Amino acid sequence: MLSNRIYPNRYADSVFLMLLSRKAAELEGVEQVSAMMATENNKGILQAGGMLADEGDKAGPNDLIVCVKGIDNKCVELAYDRLQELLDGESQSGGDSFSFLGDEGEGPRDMDRALEVLGGGNLAFISLPGEYAAREAMKALDRNLHVMLFSDNVTLDQEQNLKQKARDKGLLVMGPDCGTAIINGIALGFANVVRRGPVGVVAASGTGLQAFTVLVEQAGAGISQAFGTGGRDLSAEIGASTMLSALEVLEMDPETTVVALISKPPHPEVADRVLRKIASLCKPAVVCFLGRDTASARELGIETATTLEEAAGKCAALANGFSGVGAMTTEAANCEVATQLQSFLSAWSDADEYRRTYPGKYMRGLYSGGTLCDEAIFVLQDAGLQVRSNIAVEPEFRLSRADGLVEHALVDLGEDEFTVGVPHPMIDFHLRNSWIGNAIGDPDTGVLLIDVVLGYGSNSDPASELLPVIGEAMALRQSQGHGKVAVVASVCGSSGDPQNTESQKRRLKDAGIIVLSTNARAAMVAEYLVNVGDEYFRASPFNPVNLIGKPLRILSMGLQGFAQSLKDQNVRVVHMGWRPPAGGDKRLIATLDRLSGLGES
Repeated sequence: MLSNRIYPNRYADSVFLMLLSRKAAELEGVEQVSAMMATENNKGILQAGGMLADEGDKAGPNDLIVCVKGIDNKCVELAYDRLQELLDGESQSGGDSFSFLGDEGEGPRDMDRALEVLGGGNLAFISLPGEYAAREAMKALDRNLHVMLFSDNVTLDQEQNLKQKARDKGLLVMGPDCGTAIINGIALGFANVVRRGPVGVVAASGTGLQAFTVLVEQAGAGISQAFGTGGRDLSAEIGASTMLSALEVLEMDPETTVVALISKPPHPEVADRVLRKIASLCKPAVVCFLGRDTASARELGIETATTLEEAAGKCAALANGFSGVGAMTTEAANCEVATQLQSFLSAWSDADEYRRTYPGKYMRGLYSGGTLCDEAIFVLQDAGLQVRSNIAVEPEFRLSRADGLVEHALVDLGEDEFTVGVPHPMIDFHLRNSWIGNAIGDPDTGVLLIDVVLGYGSNSDPASELLPVIGEAMALRQSQGHGKVAVVASVCGSSGDPQNTESQKRRLKDAGIIVLSTNARAAMVAEYLVNVGDEYFRASPFNPVNLIGKPLRILSMGLQGFAQSLKDQNVRVVHMGWRPPAGGDKRLIATLDRLSGLGES
């Protein structure tokens, strides 16, 4: 039976509601539980999933709606009792955990009051649903706050307006869909614990930025500042607005002596504009446009790289005063790849014997990080493998969600099509685990390639999430006579990350997973395994206002976990008890905005 219950004027962030739903769904006789804020988008998701009943459809945007499906009324009521316990517990702890500097219980609801409690701020970290995020970002800019906009599903027009206003006011808008930054040594959003140093980086990517910062530390250097721009910043419409501003910040930052730029392939005209800016800097720079020829950069005298690992190695060398910055990481990469292959393939005498154990002919990759997925596609295509993907540039290789896994396929599960109404796959493994089970269950899958991204904001124990799913799916596959799948993983993590990077790697290896230190190397191993032959067995004027060098004082809206990670770093932060304005009525919101002149330059 299906039942819906409305909790009027009750707000909770999506990650908490996801955890709450999971715990209630563990009860015997409970088939499914969904708890969401009752926005029109979320009600549409519930309707499509068969979880919205007539009583639930009456809920408004400020209401929490809980949908329970159970075998009988008794089980449904037990689920509601469990949910009430969890909600009551959240209410009792909310004031202590998230109104860090105030005495207002859940945190101030008004931005000006929040700034008053904070004692003034310089950055707003916004992780609200996309339909509300741009409005709050504009309000933050009006109060002279830099903005980190984690939220996705913000329109292109809204992004243009926000970034133009920020540029005019000497402020940065990182985002939308910006998941990672490190400012003055403080990790924001999904970020790793890396040491400080002279390398400053701007990236139109999230996991690419994370991976780069970790690789820089592994190469012997450290990070001064790391700015994310959001994935659309280097589009023709946005024109690298944040990228150009952030490069000027790094040029003025006394702690930065080497500059790096990381991005998926940008629009050609925008790329030329950015490269000219890079060439004008007074500091050495390394550019990595993944999968794009950078001959124009070399013509301007700019150092280039084709992978994140190569970019990090070159930056570390420049930071340490070395002028010879050729392909210094190639030998180390080839060595680790060869060693891992030799160790894994040593159990078989020839390719035929290996194929009897691993009969699948295709490689499937399931990624939580878009730039890591893009880098893997580039490495695999460079090796001659034709790869389909939902982020493929070429239309003939474009993969839709409905297509599933077809031939050699890599899927970025962090794309907007997968994250509407649900937490990002770096936080919640439920979606990716489902795809992993399907991939291993497909008899055509021979190699599974995955990324494991650690650090602040990410899942607290990825190995515990992944290993049971992989183990159960593999056992079922073997029982059906389809052999095994070779699982290859890269782990993006530093020695200081809260998940304990070495422990995560060890547990994955102990479960039979081939673990590589970088994503590019993992892709190389996956390509070798899918094409394995006998030879492998024989071979053995911008002015940034009040940010750089200043203690961060952050106003947080949306996901409480991000505010908690900032508190853990001893950052002054106030988490707002935000609610949708005007009861979520969009026409009334638009009217109020016109009357107040909100967003007018």
